[in-house]
Amino acid sequence: TLIATVQQGAFSPKIFVTTGWMMWQMKKEIKTAYSWTTLGASYVTSRGEKKEAAQCKLCNRIVDDLLDATGDVNFIPCTQICFGFKACTNMCNKIKDVQNNAGSYPCVS
Repeated sequence: TLIATVQQGAFSPKIFVTTGWMMWQMKKEIKTAYSWTTLGASYVTSRGEKKEAAQCKLCNRIVDDLLDATGDVNFIPCTQICFGFKACTNMCNKIKDVQNNAGSYPCVS
């Protein structure tokens, strides 16, 4: 039984502490994986207008993650990451335009 194993010292509480600490350190990665999983599932299971909304949410998440990773919008291939969906591609291109024009005076956004 589990109690006998703990009493014999073969099962240490240090495992729980170490695992808990590791999970705490990985909370951002776990949250990201969960977010990607739910967005992917909603995209696969949706139909019609809900599928288009799921595509845009997935595109937004991809753009956000690429901006975090690269810091430069010029490297974002809008057509490919937005699955060729015109409304999402236009939104991605507008984000790129705003980012590129934000440094000019007066700010054009």
